[in-house]
Amino acid sequence: MTFIQLYVLFTIIMILLFWDKKKCNHLLIFLIVLTSLLNEFLSGYLSQINYSIIVNTNLYIIINSSLWIFLLYKNFTERYYLILLFAFIVFGLINLTFIESITNLNHTNFIIGAIIYLLIFTIESYNYLKKENLKFFLSNNYILLSAPVLFFIGFSLMLSFRSKELTSCLIFEDIKLYTLIGNFVNIVYYTLINIYILKERKFKNG
Repeated sequence: MTFIQLYVLFTIIMILLFWDKKKCNHLLIFLIVLTSLLNEFLSGYLSQINYSIIVNTNLYIIINSSLWIFLLYKNFTERYYLILLFAFIVFGLINLTFIESITNLNHTNFIIGAIIYLLIFTIESYNYLKKENLKFFLSNNYILLSAPVLFFIGFSLMLSFRSKELTSCLIFEDIKLYTLIGNFVNIVYYTLINIYILKERKFKNG
């Protein structure tokens, strides 16, 4: 097991210990982390038996991005965000089936999903800043919504070049660029989710 796999497992345990099934954010973050956990372990197993992880990774890309965009919609209740989510799912399935295909890594799906999320997140952050509503930026929900920002940016930058030579470039001894950036953004990603869960527990017991 890799450190990231252990950290994802730890995160899902934290959610199961402290989540509130009545809260939509808690249910969605549980589904997001559960999807990540299943993908991590399935990818690890397939790699061990020298089998391609592209198919499950492509499905994970669509599911993960869709859940995060839906989380934004549930927090801001803007119907246009739901339309964007629907458009992303339709495009993602078309791209998966007819364009990049399920047997090739779907770079475009990840990048478009990331752009949609980052665009909505930026617009809403700007709107709250414009209203001088600083409480929003100090809220626990903002921590949760900020969690995938570096994750989407980091992997989008690497995938946008579509260069295996670039991502396989050695940075320190046997540490590749993809591994370095991937581990960093994943640590930030799951750490923010854990902070959100712990603060939710504090509020509940407070």
